[in-house]
Amino acid sequence: MRDARLGGLALSDLTRALAAAAQWPIEVLQKILAEGWVSGAGFNKKQILPPASWLGVTLAVALLAGRLAGWRLALFAVASGVYIATFGLWTSAMMTLSSVLFCALAALLLGLLIGIRAHRSPGIEPTVRAIMNVIQTVPIFSYLLPTLLLFGYGPSAALFATVAYAMPPMVHATVLALQSVPSDTMDLARMTGCSRRQTLWKVELPVAMPRLAIGLNQVVMMTLNMVIIASMIGAGGLGYDVLRALRRLD
Repeated sequence: MRDARLGGLALSDLTRALAAAAQWPIEVLQKILAEGWVSGAGFNKKQILPPASWLGVTLAVALLAGRLAGWRLALFAVASGVYIATFGLWTSAMMTLSSVLFCALAALLLGLLIGIRAHRSPGIEPTVRAIMNVIQTVPIFSYLLPTLLLFGYGPSAALFATVAYAMPPMVHATVLALQSVPSDTMDLARMTGCSRRQTLWKVELPVAMPRLAIGLNQVVMMTLNMVIIASMIGAGGLGYDVLRALRRLD
């Protein structure tokens, strides 16, 4: 009984340490985009550096959108930024954006690594695929309770729930993308003396990039979905505004 209690305390300490480590980068992004840098507390609180202005962020996103997809998407980005700022939702939107950026990046990297490993090890690929399929079919609200019990209430718990929910599409996309690389291309890489690492980074991933982009798109969409619902366990941002409105029937 005592060993079980000690094991539970050790697990709790580990999960809370992971939660604290995961919360730090989210807080940094929130300070940059939404809160700014402050010193002191209470009446002695003083702002050292203000957050990024809504106009600067909107123009930066519009320039990026125009570079990637043309002036129509850039115009839509400007209209969206003006809309959010006009209705007083800018701070909440930037908090949500902070979570989305970090969660999408984490899900992308983990999904890519797991997908590469599954592709390189055909023996474990069916097991990985089955696990990812189960994760994808679990109802979205089922992620909230385990992460709340393990990591506590706050943005870090929402981070783990979001990453777990958004990662499977990237794993599937990575495996399928690497399997779709033509055998002639792989033979050429071997003939030129490429090592396994060079073949992966300089041949397989560049050739598979269009299919990997589909996985990235799915990761972003599922991250946006989960970040809003994760407001129930402390994600904050726009999801909290929606939750508060629902509670007031407004």
